[in-house]
Amino acid sequence: MHKSVRKNGKFVFHFLSMVACLTLTATSDLEAQCYDTEDQKLSNTYTYGTGNGDNSMTGDLPLTNLLGNTFEFQAVLSGGATWANGIELIDDPDLGDAIYMQPTNTGNSTRFATYTLSFYEPIENFTFISGGLNYSDEFTITASMDGTSIPIDASNFSNFNPSSGWNVSGNSVANPQNVGGTEIDANFFTTTIAGPLDQVTIVATKASTSNSTVTTGIYALSYCNFLLPIELAKFEAKNSDTDAEINWVTASESNNDYFELEHSTDGISYTQLTSIQGAGFSNVPISYQFRHKNIPGGDNFYRLKQIDFDGSHTYSEIAHIHRTSNSPIEVFPNPVVDYLYFSSAVGESNVQIFDIHGHLVRETSIQNNELEVSKLNSGMYLIRVGDEMQRIIKL
Repeated sequence: MHKSVRKNGKFVFHFLSMVACLTLTATSDLEAQCYDTEDQKLSNTYTYGTGNGDNSMTGDLPLTNLLGNTFEFQAVLSGGATWANGIELIDDPDLGDAIYMQPTNTGNSTRFATYTLSFYEPIENFTFISGGLNYSDEFTITASMDGTSIPIDASNFSNFNPSSGWNVSGNSVANPQNVGGTEIDANFFTTTIAGPLDQVTIVATKASTSNSTVTTGIYALSYCNFLLPIELAKFEAKNSDTDAEINWVTASESNNDYFELEHSTDGISYTQLTSIQGAGFSNVPISYQFRHKNIPGGDNFYRLKQIDFDGSHTYSEIAHIHRTSNSPIEVFPNPVVDYLYFSSAVGESNVQIFDIHGHLVRETSIQNNELEVSKLNSGMYLIRVGDEMQRIIKL
């Protein structure tokens, strides 16, 4: 459903969008809250800037508390661009909702306006209409999540009006047609971004060298808040004799296939310890635990890698413990190739060799303070003599 109403000499077009976004669940009623500019009106009702070159309104930006306090809007002019008619933020039941901007003195890829929508929480399934493009007006649209760019190309753009004559290249859309004047219901297109995302930027300029006005209307916004795969209530590691106990609790899970628990001794390079199946979908707390046996002395770092059913993944915060080793045993050379020697008299003590996962790979006795290790595969191992442990690297 569409409607257009004249305000201050301009037609403001509004698309009445009906949004329903339900996350598919197997055993729970998890639902993503969705918003559109028909269901919840824009909170700010100000009109900024009325004259050519009026930049005074920039002190009142960014606009905040839009759509239920979920995002803010910022506008910045660059390269000598100025405001023709500033910014109008329309909040009227008869008009619908639109953010209307008119920068001028734009063009040649150096003079432009940048509009940024920053969301306080990640969103998904974001759609909006950009209107008012004509006579070489060009919009370049980018999106990101936590500072990481999200690819935007021609597949993200649809519902062009007029239906032909547009120039689309990568993430840029230009309308070379001299039709419609500044009526944003006559020259518009829809952008759809699956997400998740937390920021969208629109750069408005002229595709030509013209020092002219670029009418911009942003309206019919709709999106859903992004349900994180898991809500992690707790993730911790504790010393337990020569082992480490790792525990975590999820408050909720959505699309969670499984976890990989990873371990590091330097906090940089991690190796996988185990894989544990997730619950898939849940809105009740679920506890998980793993015992890492025979951990090395010194620092031990742990993190969770959570994998969705579609293969995407996220990492948890780091859990850290320190195990004090009072072992008087010293071994050399380390790294070792063939024979490992013990500097202290250990006699014919029993010795156990564990891999980095805590699995026992060999058990034998020490003869003449030396141990033959040539048949071990290359890698890191733990040597235990009685209650004392040392870490070695086999070349």
